[in-house]
Amino acid sequence: MRGPLLYSVRLRDGAAVLHAAARLPSVRAVSTVGAPAEPAHVLRHIAASVDEIRRSGVAEVVIGGRPFRVGRRFLDDLQAAAMEAVVSGLDAALLIFHSPTDEVVGIGNAARLFEMARHPKSFVSLAGADHLLTRAEDARYVGRVLAAWVDRYV
Repeated sequence: MRGPLLYSVRLRDGAAVLHAAARLPSVRAVSTVGAPAEPAHVLRHIAASVDEIRRSGVAEVVIGGRPFRVGRRFLDDLQAAAMEAVVSGLDAALLIFHSPTDEVVGIGNAARLFEMARHPKSFVSLAGADHLLTRAEDARYVGRVLAAWVDRYV
């Protein structure tokens, strides 16, 4: 095997994994769940904590009802991100999972990512799922679909 074959991420990591996959030539397949089309989208959810993060280097924020520790480097990376160039230059298959009822990252983000990406690319709607896939049946569905999809690339 020649290194990482698949990266699948959720929530705040969707944009980060797309950036990482673009820098790793061994990546052949990437999947995101509820990813923003622009990393700076996350700032909307952590705006109240940005000053604390800058001042102390880290803060706990709540995104989608769950706590996350966010550091200064994360903020810096958001500002430096150029998502369209990254996604359009991705040399890997892309599978985008997104719920049309996602209240954290709207479905328009999935449409933008899909438009940015080259083929092979796929989109799966997670109708009725929340952003964090907190219902076990939603998480299992994503796992089953992902396993079937990635089999084509690994």
